Amino acid sequence: MDIFSAFSPTPLQWVDFEYEGKKVRIGLKRDDLPCPVRGGNKFRKLRYHPLFVSPESGREVVSVGGGHSNFVLALTLLCADVGCKPHFITNHRGEDSWLMRFCKKVGVSFYPTSNSRLRAWRKEGFKPGEISEELDECIQIPEGGGGEWSERGVAEIVEEIKSQVPDRSIHLLAGAGTGTTCRFILENMPPTWKLSAYPAVRGVPFRNFLKKMAKVTGRPDSFALLSINSDRGIGHISEKDARLIELFYKQTGVLLDPFYNGKALAAWIRSGDREKSAVLIHSGGIQAWIGLAQRSDSPIINELGAIAEEKLGEVSI
Repeated sequence: MDIFSAFSPTPLQWVDFEYEGKKVRIGLKRDDLPCPVRGGNKFRKLRYHPLFVSPESGREVVSVGGGHSNFVLALTLLCADVGCKPHFITNHRGEDSWLMRFCKKVGVSFYPTSNSRLRAWRKEGFKPGEISEELDECIQIPEGGGGEWSERGVAEIVEEIKSQVPDRSIHLLAGAGTGTTCRFILENMPPTWKLSAYPAVRGVPFRNFLKKMAKVTGRPDSFALLSINSDRGIGHISEKDARLIELFYKQTGVLLDPFYNGKALAAWIRSGDREKSAVLIHSGGIQAWIGLAQRSDSPIINELGAIAEEKLGEVSI
């Protein structure tokens, strides 16, 4: 059975959003459908990995991912589909997140490590044997799922949008976690399109990395970075941005995530950059609201956490 047949193509939904007295029309590439936990772009990036093209039941894989990660969910569910066991090295403190509890139901193992070790691995290469010798025997999948197999899956997002949007000039909006999805979109999108990405990782080094990535693709003029001055990065969202995402949900019925595409929408709405028809790539990630609500006294964040928990409570493996 083709485990991806029900996933592609995903629909493009046009919605009207009224914010501060102005109405904005935006397309939503619903890569959160048909399953809200498969993590659209991550699911696509893994689609053509040899492990899932020619599945071998019983194999074990190891990768890196946090306690609210779309990638962890996507890889966990794909491994469950083909009978493989995933292991994740994580910097998440404790194992109380909704995502980690969900993944443990299918036998996922988590191994804690430090942020400094993860930063070193990003420069020097992934070394799971430093955590456990047994992990060196596993199939290694890079953090975020990026690899030589990824471009084909991401290119399909572009091809689907091309077939769904009549306009020749499109402004794509997306969140950026590692930058690989943005790179492959730039390499495959038409010359008249523009891509604006919101850097989910806080700090100048990641923003500079994304700018260099755009130059490497030969498309620096087609790429822009979105920004929110007060943002504290992954794991945090301001009350103002949470209110905007809540308002968007009430008007459209679509719940965006708090760290990636939700912030991309908030930054774009306030930027005034609306010359081209805009399409936001919505890749799921709503489980992060649950983690935020567990440690927040904000009524809005708690409300969105409850909505996310209700939606995800319908998901079974």
